[in-house]
Amino acid sequence: MDPEFKHLRLAQSARFWAKDTLEMRYAWLQRCANQSTTIPSLQSSTAENDGQAPENIPHEANHLGRAHRLFDENGAFDCIKDLRSPAPSDFTGHSSALYFSPEIEVAQLEGAYAKRRASRSSIVLIQITIPVDEIDKLPDEEVLSGLHWTDLLWKQLVWSSRRGEIMSGDLRKYRGVTFIIGTKARLPNAAYSKMESPGDIKKDCVYMVTEKFESPSAIQWMFSAEGEEFLRDHGSFKVVSYF
Repeated sequence: MDPEFKHLRLAQSARFWAKDTLEMRYAWLQRCANQSTTIPSLQSSTAENDGQAPENIPHEANHLGRAHRLFDENGAFDCIKDLRSPAPSDFTGHSSALYFSPEIEVAQLEGAYAKRRASRSSIVLIQITIPVDEIDKLPDEEVLSGLHWTDLLWKQLVWSSRRGEIMSGDLRKYRGVTFIIGTKARLPNAAYSKMESPGDIKKDCVYMVTEKFESPSAIQWMFSAEGEEFLRDHGSFKVVSYF
């Protein structure tokens, strides 16, 4: 049962991990069958930063069988849809979204667990670089940041989204938000469906940076489906390591 990955493993249901593992192994088989076809070079998708503006660098662990479709034959960024997380997820109940971690330890842990479940597969760590000044230009109504798991608003968003509900009442005004920064949640969606209110969310629903007990809570960046255009225009995608 991999005690080394217990905290991560319990973040999702056994059914989720079984399905994800089968998909990774199937993708690996497909890639093996296509070895005669040149695999695109996994390079940065936009020009390197010239140092004129500071940058934010979140990360995502992904399986190479999926990730190589992000780049065309010249190594340029081609398609972001393979990084989407299906609904329901932490901050949206009805549409796919893109989640990234500013803490590389989180992506490394998820990558290591993916490698443990599909040892023959190549797992990659994808780095997304975004200029800070471009984020600052986003309208205030499209950004929601600083959400900590102890905040009532965070609990309301996670409780509503993980249950697949449409944001209503006081949450209605957040339907148009395209960029959210907040604590990463854990536990299967079914656990939230059994909760009677956001107040039932406790610390065991929080994703930690590492498996250690004293680890801080993990932070995540979410871009909604509408936020994909922002990433296409301003994000630089690069594979930084393999597992």
